[in-house]
Amino acid sequence: MCFRSTFARSFNRMEQTMFDTLLSLPLFQGLGHDDLTRIIESTHLEFQSLLPGTQFVRQDDLCNDLTFVMQGTVAATTLSADHAWSVTEQLPSPMVIGLESLYGSSRVFHSSYEALSEVRVLRIDKRTIAALTRYFEVFRINVLNALSALTARQRAAGRVSALLNPATYVLINAAVIVLVRQGAIRVDSGALTTGA
Repeated sequence: MCFRSTFARSFNRMEQTMFDTLLSLPLFQGLGHDDLTRIIESTHLEFQSLLPGTQFVRQDDLCNDLTFVMQGTVAATTLSADHAWSVTEQLPSPMVIGLESLYGSSRVFHSSYEALSEVRVLRIDKRTIAALTRYFEVFRINVLNALSALTARQRAAGRVSALLNPATYVLINAAVIVLVRQGAIRVDSGALTTGA
């Protein structure tokens, strides 16, 4: 009898930890106890613990699942299209990776992700995400909110880029004009020869 009650308490603690873990993730926030129980009982949830230095998502690979970073810090590295340069940023948990690529026109990951510390992740495949979106209204709203936030950030970045492109063009042309003019003044004063 004592073994059963100890097992039951241990199982209840494990179940509560699972609920808390899922509720900390962006797309599961706001789900009720009954919905979370149904998800845990009927869904294949792939949990992984990753050591520092482990690359767990590679840029340009096909995105077939969402990866939720539940714990730890990751580095996201994005390579330019010609692989001439890259940008790396450090990102804390919790976060979701792949939402913009799962159903978009470009269905590949746009960055590579590597564990900087010990990282715990949860992977959920595309078919399961579609089912969760179909059957759980709160999950569907969270997905739409996350996609809307991504779209807003992309639009803001596009506006900044549109402003910087003409400004950069004008600035470079002005700098060239100043340099050529300064060189001409030095040649005229005799401080610099023409090289002829």
